[in-house]
Amino acid sequence: MAYKLEILESARRDEEDIVRYLARDAGSPAAALKFMDELDARAHNIQLFPFSRPLCPDTSLAEAGYRSFAIMSYVVLYLAKEDTVYIARIFHQRQDYAGYVYVDESN
Repeated sequence: MAYKLEILESARRDEEDIVRYLARDAGSPAAALKFMDELDARAHNIQLFPFSRPLCPDTSLAEAGYRSFAIMSYVVLYLAKEDTVYIARIFHQRQDYAGYVYVDESN
């Protein structure tokens, strides 16, 4: 059974920013399309196999259950809870992203 998929608003904003950067600022609409296609494909894959990716290397994110996968030069963070996969944020791989992710300690 496939998990439901929810892309959080923060991840949607990240995706929009990345696509805009790739298409306009970097001058590569093809790279922007490739990013969107790969994100769709990987999102479908984690719906089927949500625990196939490793926990994040950052201890606080791993303890909160965050997992990650890479697309091009970007890291996608997600959580799998109950029957839903939540794509939380998307960062450039060189960013120190752990401090930008809110970890709810009550879960």
